[in-house]
Amino acid sequence: MGRAEGMRDVEVDAPADVPPGAPEPGPDVARRRRRLLRWWPVALVLVAVVVGSQVLHDARARARVAAARGHPEVVGYDVGPALPVSAADPDLVWNEPGAVVEGVRVGSASTDSGQPRAVEGVDVSSGAVVWRSPVESPEEAAALRSVQPPWCTVGDPAGDAVTCFVQDAPTQEVGDDSWQLGAPVRSRLLTVDARTGEVTAERELAPVATAFVVEDVLVRAELVEDVVRVAAEDPATGDERWSVDLPVVTGALEIGGSPSPSLQVTERHVVAGLGGHAWSLRRSDGSVEVTSGQVWVGRGERLVSSSDRGRTSHLHGADGRFDVATAGEPVTFGLDDGSVPALDLLVDTSEEGRRVRAVDAATGETAWEYPVRGAAYGSVLLLHDVLYGADAEDVWAVDARDGREVWRSPRHPGGEPGPTQLGTWLQPLTDGRALLLAEPTGSDGTEGVLRAWSLTSGDAQWSTTLPPEAGGYVTVRDGVLYGGLPDPVRLGG
Repeated sequence: MGRAEGMRDVEVDAPADVPPGAPEPGPDVARRRRRLLRWWPVALVLVAVVVGSQVLHDARARARVAAARGHPEVVGYDVGPALPVSAADPDLVWNEPGAVVEGVRVGSASTDSGQPRAVEGVDVSSGAVVWRSPVESPEEAAALRSVQPPWCTVGDPAGDAVTCFVQDAPTQEVGDDSWQLGAPVRSRLLTVDARTGEVTAERELAPVATAFVVEDVLVRAELVEDVVRVAAEDPATGDERWSVDLPVVTGALEIGGSPSPSLQVTERHVVAGLGGHAWSLRRSDGSVEVTSGQVWVGRGERLVSSSDRGRTSHLHGADGRFDVATAGEPVTFGLDDGSVPALDLLVDTSEEGRRVRAVDAATGETAWEYPVRGAAYGSVLLLHDVLYGADAEDVWAVDARDGREVWRSPRHPGGEPGPTQLGTWLQPLTDGRALLLAEPTGSDGTEGVLRAWSLTSGDAQWSTTLPPEAGGYVTVRDGVLYGGLPDPVRLGG
């Protein structure tokens, strides 16, 4: 068989625009023309491959950004150096968002000190206040001057009832312009009709108490004599599901000025704390799982405890049945997308220097370590198998699977202002494209700068002075970037 038909030499006539009488192309020119014509399909294929690869890369990048923005801790729009400012609802930004029933958000109303605190219903779509119900008389408000806002959670998912926890704690002046919160003198639960604001029931708890509804259970913790009583009940019927008394260590708790018990409810656990002690209980039946000075519910519902302020942590698994010691305490996540689920991530502040440590959650064996510089503290982001953070000198990205450094870049590039004041909490954020870090630049925290680095390369992208309304602090709530204390503003978007 001869040469394939598709690869035959082709004789080409001279172009039509060749002037009459022009000399014919020489043999070398003719050969080059034939060669180009022979290989032009290959060139087209190469161009198509390059263009297709770029299109595929761009599509994957867009998909990664979209996936990141599916998390409420990620800004849901591109953030740039131009930061338009708009008003924001303080209750939605800084306070608990409240309970939403049939389009009405029930939560605490903004009140001035000495004025009656109140619960209000706000139309979610319009922002209009539908109703407002005081939870104390003007005389009580003037006497206590309590700043503890009511905390409302859905009490009956099938109905219109909302449960609001109200605690009375007097405000005590300790100087010309300063005050402190005294010990609670009364705690109660109110059942509120979300449609009308009518208080349909009121229930007294122990003065030092905490209570709220999570999904289908109302959990309460009360200091009763020398025990912390933790109980779970049906929020609709009040039927108790379980109750357990946790003894408070003698001398560890001073009742005067003590805070209320802390409560955390997760998918599998209830963690209560008071007076430097913490207990993890099984959510299903109240069985005590772990007792220590501090107890965290970590990744994958796994329990971590510490009795020496985090210098040593103990890993207990999701059921609390084993105890493996390791150095450090759990990192503070600004975002955890569930990458590398088998590893627990800790920060070790031992004398050998600070470092992030990844340990096998089943064995406690160290998988990798990454050193961080200086005595800077803050939260980290875990996104698409990469851990992002900041230290006293740099921002950085680490492959969370093996601890390999992906990139490290200066926090203050290009001769910008030096390291921030000691004690600044570093809180990296992201919009899915850039790593964002805000830092106060004024001594009083009223000024600040926002910087951005590429998530993929670590290259510095831009730096901008935060608007005066934002001060030196920003945060993310439900995909929106906010700034400003105590009066928040929305930034960008």
